[in-house]
Amino acid sequence: MAILKIRAVQLVGVVAAIYCVAATASVTQFDAAPVGRPVLKPASRDPFLLPAPARATAQVPAFAFTPAAATQAAPVMPSEPPPQLTFMGRLQTPDGRKVVLAQWSDGAPVALEQGKLLANGYRVQRLSANMVELLHPQTQAVVQLQLPPAPRFETR
Repeated sequence: MAILKIRAVQLVGVVAAIYCVAATASVTQFDAAPVGRPVLKPASRDPFLLPAPARATAQVPAFAFTPAAATQAAPVMPSEPPPQLTFMGRLQTPDGRKVVLAQWSDGAPVALEQGKLLANGYRVQRLSANMVELLHPQTQAVVQLQLPPAPRFETR
């Protein structure tokens, strides 16, 4: 071991030379334990070999405990912000149906009629003279659009 240290000091900075010296040294030179440390003993078992699983016994105790069934929490639906609608106008069709024209926050127009299912999953739940109520069937989210009063036209 002393020979290895002397050669390493003489060849400072030459990693390849130190590697060659260490590779050619016999294994018996490194068997001695460093000063102050006990000598390692060989392992009693292979640390990478898993133990065999224990076999189940055939006897079952008379008072076997059965755990309660696990209850699963209801899935939490991600809450999206409610859609923003802007009132654009209202009309009545020749067959008497009331239609409210509105615009989504992204600029897309939409015609709201009683019972109509919209593209984003909302359904027109109620349509009155002063309010439109949208309901999302899965999340039960309610969106209300307040309507301005209908204009009064003067007839002569």
